[in-house]
Amino acid sequence: MEDSVVEQMRISVNIQQEFRRIKIMKKLKKIIATTLLAALTLSVSACGGGDTTADTQPDSSNDTTVQTGDTSPDTEAAEDDSDQKENTELTKVQIGIDAGVLAYLPILAEENGYFEENGIESELVSFAYGIDTLNAIVLGEVQIGAAYDYAAVTRLAQKSNLRLATSLIKNQPDAWWFETTVEGATKIEDVKGKNVGYMEGTVWEYLWAKEFESAGLTKEDFNMIPFSSNAEIITAYGAGSVDVAAGTTGVLTQLNAIDGRTTLNTTGDIGQTSQAYVLADESFLTDQSDVFEGYLKALQESIDFIKENKEEAASIIADYLTLEKGDVASSLDEYVIELTFSQEDYDHVQDIADWAAENGVIEAIRIEDYTNSSAISAIYPDKVTYEAK
Repeated sequence: MEDSVVEQMRISVNIQQEFRRIKIMKKLKKIIATTLLAALTLSVSACGGGDTTADTQPDSSNDTTVQTGDTSPDTEAAEDDSDQKENTELTKVQIGIDAGVLAYLPILAEENGYFEENGIESELVSFAYGIDTLNAIVLGEVQIGAAYDYAAVTRLAQKSNLRLATSLIKNQPDAWWFETTVEGATKIEDVKGKNVGYMEGTVWEYLWAKEFESAGLTKEDFNMIPFSSNAEIITAYGAGSVDVAAGTTGVLTQLNAIDGRTTLNTTGDIGQTSQAYVLADESFLTDQSDVFEGYLKALQESIDFIKENKEEAASIIADYLTLEKGDVASSLDEYVIELTFSQEDYDHVQDIADWAAENGVIEAIRIEDYTNSSAISAIYPDKVTYEAK
């Protein structure tokens, strides 16, 4: 059984290789462009170096000549800071991200240099969903990642060394919804027997189950069709091979291109909110605690950046993920993004684990056994308020 699970993880990770190759090529093109620009600048400078006309003489109104004698304290401090930055050795960390909201903070941290400021040479590795990120952590492909509650619970129950380190995102009640293109349908009962597109193993597997449960139905009352990405579901939905799908603001532009859509209800209507957590291997959290603390500090800087520069943050994220800036900006209003580990955070994931065990998805587990909040407790002690039950 364990070998089968590992093999499934490897297959899931391998599916992402082409996407990761594209991202690497994109970064490589940026590096090549920067190198060519630098070479061109040097070439132009060299061509003009032999001209000694009066135009090349120093302008006394902008005199930057270094004075001899004692160096000013400000100059010495600047040189010391420069030397310290050059001598600082960064720790290489592979960080798993998905194609949605779980990627927002790491993208900002990398693009704005927050990881580097905190001693980390980051490599963002893209996956379709949080469950794929967790598989990659188990296999040693990445060291840190994030996933929603249900995906986290199903992987923790595999008795791995994965650990919950902090809560990251809380959805607003109406941030996600269920919808259909079936004419005349207004509630989930009206689409009984229809094709439902969903992402197996993700939080949506749980949310669809709760949606059916709210109407006294089960997944057996529908034709459940699993997909490996949001893009695939939206394509199938638009083509008519899927009749019922889930919606989020992050892909609203793509959904709006589909005619005849009707919202059935929201996750809030059925009393469900979802939360995402940061996870890492226990050995990483223990042996490289200072690195993980630096990671959390970088995320906090990203959170602060969003609060002060929402539009710019949305632009950076949208460009990286190839999304619409307006969709990203709207989605930022639908999530509470903060680093905490409160009693509510702890109880929420334990409740998900209990539901999964009661429904035969996993064996019963105690979240206490799979939690390591030492890093957030060390740097943000006021954000940790839970007590294991």
